[in-house]
Amino acid sequence: MTYVERANRFDAALSAAASGSDADQVLAGMLADSALDARERLQVAAALGGTRGPVGTATLRQAFTAALEEYSVASKSSRSQQRDLICACVIALAKRDDPAATDLYMAAARHANAIIREYGLSALAPAGDDRAWEEVMARLDEILQRKISTDGRRWEEATSAIE
Repeated sequence: MTYVERANRFDAALSAAASGSDADQVLAGMLADSALDARERLQVAAALGGTRGPVGTATLRQAFTAALEEYSVASKSSRSQQRDLICACVIALAKRDDPAATDLYMAAARHANAIIREYGLSALAPAGDDRAWEEVMARLDEILQRKISTDGRRWEEATSAIE
């Protein structure tokens, strides 16, 4: 089977799973499948953002935690796959769990990687609760104490914190 055939088969299975009445459970089972490649894992995590239920929430939290752990020991070439999954889990949980996942948004906002921090801060604004207020204000103060670089990354962090 070619990669294109495999991708088409996966896309069809994902679409069928997402449209079913038991989508939360089926998609959670798919995300837990170790045979998925990085692209497929991202797609399943994103699809779980459109469902409701405790199984999907638990699976997204587990995937987030596992990706954080794998990120810390991953090679430079594979780190981006873990980063992308972390970010996908943050967004999916922000869509489905709102303030209940504030602890996860805060963990992302504290991460050493600027992209993960930005996703965490971006999720805190619309979906987080007041637990993060003091920490975000301290982070904003820290950002503003440093010179804003020309690459725009600190500016993006500052605007995410202000948001």
